[in-house]
Amino acid sequence: MKTGTCPKCQSRTVRAKNEAVSVQNKSIYIEVGMLSRGYVRVYVCVTCGYLEQYVLDAEDLPKIAQKWPKVE
Repeated sequence: MKTGTCPKCQSRTVRAKNEAVSVQNKSIYIEVGMLSRGYVRVYVCVTCGYLEQYVLDAEDLPKIAQKWPKVE
């Protein structure tokens, strides 16, 4: 998705947005600490609807690794 090509349908109709993407007028974020948020960039293919999200600030990744359970 980050290259502009959808991995599902191979279309070049990918669009992306940062914090301006909202749900009920709130920015999309994940909690990375008691009082801190990690904002995400959302990629969506406007041909098939496939969606990916990525954390914007790499400094938030270690905090997420400590707080979130590992998928086994």
